[in-house]
Amino acid sequence: MDKKASELIGLPVVTFNRGTKIYDVEDMILDPQRRQVLALVVENKTMFHSAKALPFGRIQAIGPNAIIIADGKAIIDVDRDPVLRSLDNKQVVIGLRVLTDDGRKLGEVSDLLIDDKTGEIKGYYVSIGKVLSVTQGTRWLPTDRVLSMGQRIMYVPADVAKEFDEQLGGWSGALDQAGSRVRTAGAKLNEQLEQLGGQVRQTLPQRADSMIAGKTAHGTITAPDGTVIVQEGEVITQEHVAAAREANRLPQVFMAAGAGPAQQNLNSLGEKANSSLSDIRTEAKELWEQLTGRYTSIVDDADSKAMQRRIKYALGRPASRVILDPEDNIILNTGDIITNRAVQAARDAGVLDILVESVYVERPKLSLDDLKAPRSGDASLKNNGGDTGGSQARAAERSIADEAAGPAVAPGGTATNS
Repeated sequence: MDKKASELIGLPVVTFNRGTKIYDVEDMILDPQRRQVLALVVENKTMFHSAKALPFGRIQAIGPNAIIIADGKAIIDVDRDPVLRSLDNKQVVIGLRVLTDDGRKLGEVSDLLIDDKTGEIKGYYVSIGKVLSVTQGTRWLPTDRVLSMGQRIMYVPADVAKEFDEQLGGWSGALDQAGSRVRTAGAKLNEQLEQLGGQVRQTLPQRADSMIAGKTAHGTITAPDGTVIVQEGEVITQEHVAAAREANRLPQVFMAAGAGPAQQNLNSLGEKANSSLSDIRTEAKELWEQLTGRYTSIVDDADSKAMQRRIKYALGRPASRVILDPEDNIILNTGDIITNRAVQAARDAGVLDILVESVYVERPKLSLDDLKAPRSGDASLKNNGGDTGGSQARAAERSIADEAAGPAVAPGGTATNS
């Protein structure tokens, strides 16, 4: 079964032998050449520790709520695997700009579809902008349509632009479906009206005599030439009915007769019409709430989860550039460690996206002095052995230095031993 990358990120990793959660999926390691997910990162790399990953081949099952592995031995250190180490943090797919080979930008990769058995990437979901993605949906890009993939750009053939135009989704697709539903409901309503009208036309002439004869006319009915067929207030007789039928005014006489089965049929017709229209209005209202509520919530949730992963990765790492707020106050200087306080300040200043893109990811080169604490340890020779330990250490250092210097040479050129 295929899974989206966004569905895998954040899933707990549970062991089969103990049934306990040991990690959460934090990222993925991709091979852009093979177009495959090689491993799931369960612990990101730190300054002094390797990242930990779950190779795809060691996964027993991927469910909607958890990833199952045999035991904790399935997790490996990324630095101990040369292939994973070479690819870790080297290829980012989410956010890649999609360009045609003739230079047109089609959008950015927002997600990818993965075979949960092999890790093969089936294709990519391309967002055409946050607003447009909601109104028009994302576009589907099969893997075999990708020409090349770099660190920032994914190239596709020029005709992919036409394929994207033919794909319809988001609000546009939903509204098109809604329009189809409304048209279908309208057609059903018209059909019901036609059927009821036919019933009325068939039964009215047959039952007119018995239904309206003896009723009081509530209005004056005239023939096309102006001749009065029945006067308002008169009791309708068989002669009135016959005259109305001859002058094609029988429906008017029928209506003038007031309440009765005909009025009931009309009321029934009106109730059915109102019910159908009410259903259409309710469906349109629910659809609109769905469009403005759920779709926007999905987009916001996806963006929030992606940002939280990027913040988690950035915390504790140095900034590679100066981060300024809108008033040019310095939030972080180059080399400053990114802290939770700095993240909140950047969020308040509206520059959080700049901060998470300015993380220094190279392994720092530290000297021995950089690794030392400000003072000697309580268990060191200096603090436990007094001056004797220190004298012995200094004597050893002098001995090593003398051996490295070699025999001394006298002014006359003869080597002497001290």
